[in-house]
Amino acid sequence: MSYTKLQSSIIASTIWAEPASTRVVWITMLALANRDGYVAASVPGLAHIAHVTRAEAENALYTLSQPDPDSRSTICEGRRIEATDGGWNIINYVANRDSWTDDDKREFQRKWIAEKRAKAELSKYVEVSRSCRSESTRIEPPAPAPTPSPKKERRATALPTDFGLTPERVAYASQYNVQSVQNVMEAFCNHHRAKGSTMKDWEAAWRTWVLREARYGKKPYHENVSDNSRKSDASILDLCKLSGISTHGKSRDELLLALKRVRP
Repeated sequence: MSYTKLQSSIIASTIWAEPASTRVVWITMLALANRDGYVAASVPGLAHIAHVTRAEAENALYTLSQPDPDSRSTICEGRRIEATDGGWNIINYVANRDSWTDDDKREFQRKWIAEKRAKAELSKYVEVSRSCRSESTRIEPPAPAPTPSPKKERRATALPTDFGLTPERVAYASQYNVQSVQNVMEAFCNHHRAKGSTMKDWEAAWRTWVLREARYGKKPYHENVSDNSRKSDASILDLCKLSGISTHGKSRDELLLALKRVRP
């Protein structure tokens, strides 16, 4: 692709006094010319490129090929074009081409480099935008839920040898009005050591013992009776149920006394 500098002096030339279609055809030919000023085109093709009618193109070619007594150039009597095989030659084109100054050439090169860089930056921006859109639409798989660490199960152990009264244990027993806390603690320890009991939480076992002591004053009735007397005592429990007497938390003597009151 060739480059043609359109000098500002064209607006002061005689061509500027011609009809608009003639001016358009002339500028179109300057744009189509190669570096030697040759324009390869036909009349219909030139009219199509210049967006003028065929008649307007023919009139423009006629005007441009005629002598111009008012032209600033005396070459070929001021003619601007001459017909040749396959097109036209622009007269004085090479002379005008070589009239470019070094500043003109540098300005052209500067603009050409600037346009090239702008296209490269635009291409880079488009590529980055496509990459960003691709990243934004990508669906990431959900992160796996953390696996809970298994809880360490407490093992049952025997009653510690140093298990005894502490201010906290005394305070707990006192809030339930348990008397002789020292004796209650000794009974608790002797009972479980004799049985070889194992517990996961001896503090909870102590609190349960204290609650029973507060409720019964001693072990519950069903724990005091011997295995040999359980069968005979079953009848006492049955009579109490028939008589509507509650057996909960009552000793054998208390149940017999209650039966005597309702069954003299």
